[in-house]
Amino acid sequence: MNSLIATSIFILAVSSVLSHARAAQLPLLNAVVEGNDKRFGRFLHITDMHLDPYYEEGAPIATSCHGIADVLIARKKRPQTDATAGKYGTPGSGCDSPLLLINETMRFIAGILNAGDKLDFVVWTGDSARHDSDSRIVRTEGEIQALNALAVEFLLGAFPSGGEKGSIPIVPNIGNNDIWPHNDLIYTPSIPNPTLDFYATLWKPFIPADQTEEFRRHGSFAVEVVPNVVVASINTMYLSDGNKQVDDCRASKDDPLAAGDDVLQWLANVLNGARQGGKAVYIAGHVPPTPINFYPNCYESFSKLMIDYTDVVAGQFYGHMNIDHFFFPTPANAVGEDSTSTTEQGAIAESLRAYMPYFSASSLAPLTEPLPPHAGGTVGTTIPSWLNLYCHYLIRHYTELVHQVKKNPDLRVPQPVFVSPSVVPSFNPSLRVFEYRKSMGDVQSTVGHLIGYTQYFADIEKWNKRSKIGDMTVQKDEFPGYIYETEYRPGSLYGLEKFDAEEWLRFGGRMAGIGADKNTAAQLRELYLANLVVRLKGLKVPV
Repeated sequence: MNSLIATSIFILAVSSVLSHARAAQLPLLNAVVEGNDKRFGRFLHITDMHLDPYYEEGAPIATSCHGIADVLIARKKRPQTDATAGKYGTPGSGCDSPLLLINETMRFIAGILNAGDKLDFVVWTGDSARHDSDSRIVRTEGEIQALNALAVEFLLGAFPSGGEKGSIPIVPNIGNNDIWPHNDLIYTPSIPNPTLDFYATLWKPFIPADQTEEFRRHGSFAVEVVPNVVVASINTMYLSDGNKQVDDCRASKDDPLAAGDDVLQWLANVLNGARQGGKAVYIAGHVPPTPINFYPNCYESFSKLMIDYTDVVAGQFYGHMNIDHFFFPTPANAVGEDSTSTTEQGAIAESLRAYMPYFSASSLAPLTEPLPPHAGGTVGTTIPSWLNLYCHYLIRHYTELVHQVKKNPDLRVPQPVFVSPSVVPSFNPSLRVFEYRKSMGDVQSTVGHLIGYTQYFADIEKWNKRSKIGDMTVQKDEFPGYIYETEYRPGSLYGLEKFDAEEWLRFGGRMAGIGADKNTAAQLRELYLANLVVRLKGLKVPV
């Protein structure tokens, strides 16, 4: 990126964040925090910001919302020529985030979510740079680095405390679009890795000094964010099968050590140390651990690790997929394997692999386009037919695991993986705040246990329309001061009595019709799927 452009973006963004950081506050929406109960804490999960300095309000979507040039050429690529870029973003289009959206996101974090220093730490799971979706403005390594540096300044600016920046721990993670070329991160254990060197320097405020050299080797680190709670930021790019610069994890001890083995051996040491010290561990990554995302051996090894440390791993948080969902990483339920008991699930998984969305580019088709017969590498995440297939996969996953637990009540089920939807408006922008047990007096075993979360979203269509008619025509009491609002809390919406693995699995089973009548199951799926696409109007995903 041109240094002048980068500097201008930096000044515009940071000055705007800081000037609004103490804006008028809304009442806090979390009763746990309102009670000032010191036993509980809160932390923010933010993912997939995809900052785009070239985003232009009013530009045709066909140009990736970058301007009006070459529209005729763009029409051949993407037929959504009548739609134009909105002020705060363009949900469902595949366009990335305007800086105004990121600024409003940080204002909400500073003015509402962290009002009165209510957040204990931040989990930030990557993909801060824009997609490489515009052939006229090709991404460069320098631009990716500049956008990630800008994202750091945004986050630091959102957490001022007495004039100081970085008042709480921020745990970052490398996304597949935070590297150049996207997805491809080489493994160079014996020589310096330029990409990891860059992030080791950029994230110096976040990575413990005694872990810097190890981070430069495999891109992972761990931080004790509050007493007895550790966040392990794992480099999923060395586990993801989207990274063709590395091999699958070794199938046996006779095979050479792969990049993923290095990450998983490090993670095993972190988990073992936490067990010995009586600490809870949260795992944070960009690409979620599924058979359609991870290399086969890496997935198997990772899942077994989660089973071995069910007493230590208190939660997992990922991004990348842009959709709101959960699942359980365990080899015991043969997720995606074409075995006798999971033939249907295995077939769905194979179809998903064949038509996996191209997460390194924006959507290349309108919302109504059916799944192409040979669309590998070009399917957008907002295509309903792919979403429908993925939802079927999830329902089969819940069904199989529920049946296996019924057959073997002693089967250990790991904590669910929570995949948060993105800030970038693939659907609607979103943020998530988790509540957890911070202290229980002498009951050390419960420290770190998740007790709930609040999902926030911004109804971009609504705010884009209001911006078009002008602020003077909008009544004061209609605009609360922020574009974000509460979307849901899973306990009350889904009827969860607890927030543990067993309750989440029961909920998955109820959506599949296990332990619930047909109408109840259908209603639960409807609620779940509406949240899965972050309430994007006009998009139905029937299952």
